[in-house]
Amino acid sequence: MGKPPKFDPQNFSMWKSRMIFFLESADSYIPEIIRNGPHIPLTLLPSTPTNPPVVVTESSWSIAKPHDQWTEEDKKLVSLDVKAHSLIVMSLPYDVYHSVMLCPDARNMWNTLCVLYEGTDEVKENKKVNLNRQYELFFSKKGESLTETFNRFNYLLNDLKSVGIEKENTALLNKFMDSLPKQWETLITCLKTSGFLKTMTLTALWYFPKW
Repeated sequence: MGKPPKFDPQNFSMWKSRMIFFLESADSYIPEIIRNGPHIPLTLLPSTPTNPPVVVTESSWSIAKPHDQWTEEDKKLVSLDVKAHSLIVMSLPYDVYHSVMLCPDARNMWNTLCVLYEGTDEVKENKKVNLNRQYELFFSKKGESLTETFNRFNYLLNDLKSVGIEKENTALLNKFMDSLPKQWETLITCLKTSGFLKTMTLTALWYFPKW
């Protein structure tokens, strides 16, 4: 399976994206554990038990199964939290691990890292606003090659996606072309009037043979 991606506090969103793929490759159920917490084997009761704690479901009451009643599937799902927890730990340097070492499960550790390096909901909202502003103000830089402009634009789109913002395809194609120097004006005009943009992706635009 290989080693988990190395934690990068300066580019947390990229590490987070890579780590999710890594955890999913370890077991497809692990992302569910990251979202909802460790699996708790439950047994359903037809009526209200006399000794809570209990968990209410739509049609009955549930309590945790005694360990000796766990099925093999229960054991496997419970162990996945330990696996997810250990894989996340393997990715962290000592100083970062020190700040989350008391987290009781993988979800708690994951959420703590997200708050530490992505911030609160208010910080996340500010990040969305700043990224949107960067998108609106995006233009090629003086002396920058076409490849450098494209890579910078693509990185910005990935950052936007990481906070849940996706731009409509035709709009982002036009945005990229409008950000380019005047030397490309004739080709851009041809592309915009040709109808190609209706079915073209950003990657296809980049590999268009006339650049």
